[in-house]
Amino acid sequence: MKTVAIPEALWGDVGTRNYHDAYFIDVKLRDGSVRRALATVEGKAITGTFADPSEICKIDFKSEDIVAVRPMNRFIPFLVTELLRKRGGTRRRNGA
Repeated sequence: MKTVAIPEALWGDVGTRNYHDAYFIDVKLRDGSVRRALATVEGKAITGTFADPSEICKIDFKSEDIVAVRPMNRFIPFLVTELLRKRGGTRRRNGA
């Protein structure tokens, strides 16, 4: 199965496990776009979407394009998450 690696510096932003070794995240790309509801394995590689965790064909970006990740959130804009993190309102998890 083809995967897209999450940059090691962002592993701590993935959040907590949702199901066995699966995490569901939102990803912000270098061009400013946000890809929502992506599935990861062990929080280190994107393997598909929330609807189909093995559907890698719909992921049209590379590891180098990822600038930020966060646990999947359908209601709060990515900008709010980044501002809260800068002010110390959210913590990185997994020891980072």
